[in-house]
Amino acid sequence: MILKKVVIILFCIYAQISLAQEYTYFNYSIPEKLPSTESYDVFQDSKGFLWFATDNGVSRFDGKEMTNFNIKDGLSDPVVFSFYEDYKGRIWFRTFSCRISYYENGTIHTYRYNSLIEQKTLMSFIFSLYCDTDDKIWLTMDKHIISIDSTGTIERIKSIPEYEFQYLKVDHHELMAYYGPTNDLKYINIGSERFPLHLSDTISNSSVIRSVTWNNFLYISINNDIFEYNGKAIRKVHTGSSNIISLYKDSDNTLWVGYMSHGVKRFNDRTFSSPTQLNFLSEKSVTKTLQDHEGGYWFSTLENGIYHVPNMGITNYSLPTSAKITNVISIGSNFLLADLTGTLTAFNPETKTILWKKSMGAPIMKLFIDSRSNLWVSTTTATYILDADFQQKRRIDRICQIDFYEDAEKKVWSIGSTKIATFNEHGDSLFHRELRTFCRSMLLKDSLLYLTTRLELQIRNLSMKSIPVPEGLKKFKILKLFSINDSLLFASAAGSGYLIIKHKAFTFKEYNTSTTFIANNINASTIIDSALWLATEKGIIKLITNSSFTEKPVYKFITKKSGLPGEKINFLIRNKDFLYAFFDKRLSVLPLNKLNFTYSEPRLYIKKITVNNSILDTTSTESLQYDKNTIEIAFGFIAFNNQDISIRYKLHPTSNWIYTSDRNLLLASMAPDVYNFKLEYSIDGNHWISGISFGFEINLPWWETWYFYTAVMIFLLLIVYIFTTRRLEQYQEKNYYLNVINEHQQKLIQAEIETIERERTRIAKELHDGVGTNLTAIKMHVGQLLKKHNEPVAAEVEQQLQLTIREIKDIIYGLTPAGLERYGLFEGLRDYTERLNNTIQTKISLNVFGPELTKADLKLVVFRIIQELLSNSIKHSSATHITIHVSVFNNLLNIIYEDDGIGFSTDQIKHGLGLNNIDSRIQSVGGNLTFESGEFGVSYTIDIPLS
Repeated sequence: MILKKVVIILFCIYAQISLAQEYTYFNYSIPEKLPSTESYDVFQDSKGFLWFATDNGVSRFDGKEMTNFNIKDGLSDPVVFSFYEDYKGRIWFRTFSCRISYYENGTIHTYRYNSLIEQKTLMSFIFSLYCDTDDKIWLTMDKHIISIDSTGTIERIKSIPEYEFQYLKVDHHELMAYYGPTNDLKYINIGSERFPLHLSDTISNSSVIRSVTWNNFLYISINNDIFEYNGKAIRKVHTGSSNIISLYKDSDNTLWVGYMSHGVKRFNDRTFSSPTQLNFLSEKSVTKTLQDHEGGYWFSTLENGIYHVPNMGITNYSLPTSAKITNVISIGSNFLLADLTGTLTAFNPETKTILWKKSMGAPIMKLFIDSRSNLWVSTTTATYILDADFQQKRRIDRICQIDFYEDAEKKVWSIGSTKIATFNEHGDSLFHRELRTFCRSMLLKDSLLYLTTRLELQIRNLSMKSIPVPEGLKKFKILKLFSINDSLLFASAAGSGYLIIKHKAFTFKEYNTSTTFIANNINASTIIDSALWLATEKGIIKLITNSSFTEKPVYKFITKKSGLPGEKINFLIRNKDFLYAFFDKRLSVLPLNKLNFTYSEPRLYIKKITVNNSILDTTSTESLQYDKNTIEIAFGFIAFNNQDISIRYKLHPTSNWIYTSDRNLLLASMAPDVYNFKLEYSIDGNHWISGISFGFEINLPWWETWYFYTAVMIFLLLIVYIFTTRRLEQYQEKNYYLNVINEHQQKLIQAEIETIERERTRIAKELHDGVGTNLTAIKMHVGQLLKKHNEPVAAEVEQQLQLTIREIKDIIYGLTPAGLERYGLFEGLRDYTERLNNTIQTKISLNVFGPELTKADLKLVVFRIIQELLSNSIKHSSATHITIHVSVFNNLLNIIYEDDGIGFSTDQIKHGLGLNNIDSRIQSVGGNLTFESGEFGVSYTIDIPLS
C-alpha cells in the first residue's frame, strides 16, 4: 500500500516535464578523408567493407581507414551514384555518365565495352545495372533496357513508351527505367502489367525513383509519393513533405524513407504512421540508409557526407537537472535523483518526465531506501529520514553519512566521517563507534563488517573487533563492495580493476589490464540476471561467468563507438527491461533484451604480405634466399564500433608472444631459419582469435650451407691430394736420383777403396819384394863387413837394420794383412789386435760371434773399419781399454766398438779423415753408423746387411 501511495503521488501531484530523445552518431566528411561532402550511396560488400559514393570518387572504409579511388586510380567517372556486387565479388560503379567500371583484387578496371554503350545510348543516363552469371551486363536508361554479353554484342531487351515507368526483375534483381520527366509519368509497368499512375501535385527536380520489398509488398517512390503493389493493384500509401530519394528495409523489418532536405523517417508498419525521426538529420538530404553487419546504421547525405548511428537501440537524453548528480536510486518504476544543489528530483524513466522536485537545503551526498520505504538522505550538513510520501523529514544525525546498509534485523548501519552507527526504523541511534579512519563504503555479511577506508580494507565482527586481512588485499585501494552470492564478494579497486573475494576465506582473484581485464577503473556496477554490469573508462562491460568464477570470464562491450554518449559513467541502474546509464550531463537508456553489443569478432583482412617488396605466397611453406629476409605484413580489421584491438604474434610455435598495436609489421633482416608465423587478435585481451598463419623458410647463405662446406672440404682434400701426390712424385724422383747418386757414390767409394787397396797391395808388395829384400841383403853385407873389421858398432848397426826391417814388415802387414784371406776376418782381427797389444799400453779386447765371413771384399772393409777405429782411439782418446764385439747373424753383421777414453762433443764434432774413411767404407757396403760420446768414452754401433 505504501509503494502504491508513493506511485500515485509521484504521477499525479507534480507537474511533468518531458525530455527530448537523441542518438549517438558520428559524421564522416572531408576531415575524415571522405572525398566530398556530397554523397549518393553507402554500400557494404560481402567481405564487410563499406563503400561511399560521392561526386568526387569513391571510398572503401574498414572502420578506421578510408581508401579513396578516383580517375587516376582507374575510375571511369568521378561522380558515382551507386554500387552493385556481382557473383564474382566485383564491385560495379554506376556513374553520372554512361561509362561504368568495377573493382576487383585491389584495382579498379574500366569496362571494356564503354565505347559501345556510348555509341548505342548517345550518353544517356544509366538508371540501374546488373551483371548475371554469364557476365552479361544489363543496363536501363531513358526508354531502353539493353544487355551486353562478354563478346560485346548488344541486345535491346525492351523499349519504354514516353511518360511511362518500367519495373522489371532479372534473376531476382530489380531493373527500373522511365522515359520523360518524373512529374509527367502517366503509367507504371510492373513486369508485363500496366497500371495508371496518379502523382501528387508536387514539383520534383531530382528525377529519382526508388523501390523496396517490404512485408511481401513492393513499394516504389516517385517524387513525394510512395506506391504499394500487392501483386494485383497499385495504390498510393504515403506522400512525404519533400521529394523521396531513398527507401531501405532493415533487419527489424522497419522501412526507412529518405527525403530531400528533410532528413529520414523510420516506419514500423504499412500505415506509415508515427514515424521515428533523427533530429541530427532533419535538414539533410538522405540519399541512402544502410544497416551494417554489426547492426549499426549509415546514412549518406548530399550536404555533409556520411552519418553513422552505431546503436539505434540506445537512446540518449539530457539529464533533468543541470547540477551534478551525486546519487540515484530506484523507487518503484521511478528514479530519485540527488544533486549538488540539494535538490531531490523524481523522474519517470518510461515517459522521460520530471514528476516533482524537493530541496534538502544542502548538497546531497547519499540516498538510501530501507525495507519500510523510508528514504534516508545524507547531505553535507546532516542526515535525514523522510516518510513514505516524502513530505515529513526528521534529522537523525548532524554529520554526513557516506554509506548505508540494512541488516536482517532491519537495523540500518551507516558510516560517516570516522564514525560507524546503527539506527532503528524511526532513525533513533542504537550504537555508534569511532573508527579513527575515514571510510568510503561498507558491507555487512554473515556477522562480518567490511569497511573500505582511504588506504585499505578493514574487516570487523559485530563487536568491532578487527579480523586479520591478508597482506595481498592490503595493496588495493577498494572503493566499493557488494555481494555476488553467498560465497563471493565483488570489489572495485581504484586503478586496479576489480577483485573477486571469497567470503570468510579472504582469498581473491585480481582482474585488470595486467591480467585478463581491459579496464582499470570501475565507476559504477550492478548485477542483472547473474551478470555483472560494470561502468569503466572503456564504457559499459557486461561480465558473464559461472557463479564460482572458476571459468574464464566473457566480456561484452558498449562503448562510445557503439552508441554511448561518452565514456565516464557515474551510475548504472536497472528499471524493468532497461539499463539506465547516468553521465555528467546525459542519460542513456539501454534495452536489456535487445542490446547491440560491440561486435565481438572484428573481421581481419590482409592488405599485403611481401618479402623484399615482392608478394609472398602464403598457401605453402615458401623457401627464400638468405637475402630475401625482410617480411612486411600489412593488415586491417573491419569493425565499425570497435577498433580498439589487441594484437599478438610469434614466429615459432615454442617462442613467446609479441604484443603490438601496429597493423603493419616489418620483420627486417631475419636470420636463416624455418619460421611459422602466427597472429592472433582480441578485443578484451582474454579471448584470442586466430588471424594470420603461414610458414616460410629463409635459407642459409651459400657460403654457410653444408654443401658449400662439403665442396670446400673436397676442394681442400683435392689440393692436399694434388700437393701430396706432387710432393710424393718429387720425393720419389729425388729418391730416384739420390739412389742413382748413392749408387754412383757407392761405386765411386768402392772403386776408390778398391784402388786404395790395390795401391796398398802394390806398395806392400814393392816394400816386401823391393825394400824389404834389399834391406835384408844390406843387413847381411853390412853385418859381414863390420864383423870382418871388428867394428865395435857392428851389433848396434845390425840391430837398427833389423828394427827397420821389422817396421817395414809392420807397414806391409798394415797395408795387406797377410792372414786375412787365408784364415778369415776373425783370425785376421785377432792377429792384428795381438800385435797392437804387444806394442801399445792400451788394452784391446776382441769378441767375435757367428760364422766366418766369406766375401773377401767385405772382410777387408770390416777389417779396415776396425783398423781405423783403433787408430783413432790410440791417437786421440787416451783410452786404457778398448772392447770390440763382432757378431755375424744370418742377414746382418753387427760391430760394437767402445773405449773408455776422453770422448768428444757430438754437437761440435767435425769429421776428420779417419771418421770420413770409416763412414765411406760403411756406405760402400750399405751399412749405417751410430755413435755416442761422453764422460764414459765413445761407443760406435755399426750394422752392415749381409743380403
